[in-house]
Amino acid sequence: MKQSDLRGQFRPTRRDIIKGGLGLAAGALALPVLSMPALAQSKPERLFVADGGSILRDAYTKAYYEPFEKETGIKIVPQAYMGAAEVKAIVDNKAWGQADVVLTATADASVIEHQNLAEKLDYGMIDRADFFDSMATDAWFMTLVAGSCLAWNTEVYPGEKAPKSWADFFKKASSIKGRRTLQKAATLTMDIAALGDGVPKDKLYPLDLDRAIASLDRIRDDLVWWTSGSQSQQNMVSGEADMGFLWNGRAQQLKDQGKPIDFTFQDAVLDGDAFIIPKGHPNKKWAQKLADIVAQGKNQAKLTESLPYGPANKSGVALVAPERLAKTPTGPENRKITVLQDFNWWAQNGEKAMKRFTEWTNG
Repeated sequence: MKQSDLRGQFRPTRRDIIKGGLGLAAGALALPVLSMPALAQSKPERLFVADGGSILRDAYTKAYYEPFEKETGIKIVPQAYMGAAEVKAIVDNKAWGQADVVLTATADASVIEHQNLAEKLDYGMIDRADFFDSMATDAWFMTLVAGSCLAWNTEVYPGEKAPKSWADFFKKASSIKGRRTLQKAATLTMDIAALGDGVPKDKLYPLDLDRAIASLDRIRDDLVWWTSGSQSQQNMVSGEADMGFLWNGRAQQLKDQGKPIDFTFQDAVLDGDAFIIPKGHPNKKWAQKLADIVAQGKNQAKLTESLPYGPANKSGVALVAPERLAKTPTGPENRKITVLQDFNWWAQNGEKAMKRFTEWTNG
């Protein structure tokens, strides 16, 4: 949920280190092929896992890596975040020393599957039916669910003056005071902008790019961009912006710190991270074992103890304390008022959407 968090062009990241995914996927960066004889052994000493780093890595370590290490004796060695481009380079070059497993943006995971760059997962080991709709496919499943939420400064918009929806956020400056902050990336921002133009949640896809651009046009002069989760928080805390798109974990963190920030899950667009094994990887047997650990509801619930991102499966949700679950995107009441990003649509249409967004931002 880049940041060194809590997410570039393709995927707005909760992590400060995240790179763009879709735009690079077609022309992947060349990665060196590392000589790793140990990778061919039946049981390696370690698995290399790419993740988002920082406090997200800390949460992954407690929830997923430590149980795997305890059960198998194999050490997890975290690597820097990788998107679709990096996975393509790994597979094309058989650069297996780069990563055995990639925990990447779900939109990137969909690109990776669409390009046939991922191993099929062994659902004999994993209960696929336990996952919520569209949160697991043949090649990936979600490791957490994050919400792209509308947040505001409670001193500027107290009580009933608070914005209620993205339609409020995208009103002309003459209708609402204050500057607004959005992530400077097509995915999620374009989805949110379409909602702000009045597109109903259940009609959001296929995404109407014209309506998304129309929304952005209305507030062009009042926009402050961010490119990392930490910058989104800074824009709000400093007063640079009075309303903004923040990931729910970032907004909740500010609220918990006593900052004058509140947020709503109303019409939040949900995305998150997903588990991918690069296609053809010689360590796929042990990567599949890690997949089994990560897919277990008890471990997905444990991650929620560290960060207010939701489990992607029913058994995980059932194990989270109700008061904590209410702060996550997959809490029952929050799921009713949010919309899951259509990852397959972005895999197939993302380049076109990104081109429109880049042309608009440069115009």
